[in-house]
Amino acid sequence: MKKRGKIIVLHFAAQMPLAGVACQALHYLLGIEQLGYESWYIEDSGANPFDPRANSVMMGCDYNVAYLRRIMEHYGFGGRWAYWDAIQNVCHGLSCNRMRSLYTEAAAVINLCGATRLREEHLACPVRVMIDTDPVYEQIKYAKADRASRTYLDAHTHFFTYGENLGAPDCPVPLCGVSWRPHGI
Repeated sequence: MKKRGKIIVLHFAAQMPLAGVACQALHYLLGIEQLGYESWYIEDSGANPFDPRANSVMMGCDYNVAYLRRIMEHYGFGGRWAYWDAIQNVCHGLSCNRMRSLYTEAAAVINLCGATRLREEHLACPVRVMIDTDPVYEQIKYAKADRASRTYLDAHTHFFTYGENLGAPDCPVPLCGVSWRPHGI
């Protein structure tokens, strides 16, 4: 089957060595593939990685990159992942140039968990989807006119949330004109 285009899943791989986080990302990557798109996994949030062996945030990303490489190869994404080590300004998996060029080629960028503050290179993709996995937090910050929160959310073009009742008459969480859709719709 000819692929419909590329979809990039941005995620917080700094937490990837935890099984639940890895499964969450794979759920999207595999689902996107089943919809006929070519999915790519990119971690370029710049956050320091968590190492479960030390139970701490670390400066080095060797453990996280090795885990990410193993899981991506196991599920058929061996050539379609990147991890940007912002501390060393080094890309793992794909080259930094290839990673950044994907943003201009992609049909959509999915900011899973909202883990990445979109930067100029992300804005090259016309469809930027925010999947809010921690409902209420961002909505309240946005309603309080928090400038950073507004800039962060406004960089996206489509909004989905795990909060299935957001926007319902009996839900007092303010949406402030952001058209949040329940994740399952």
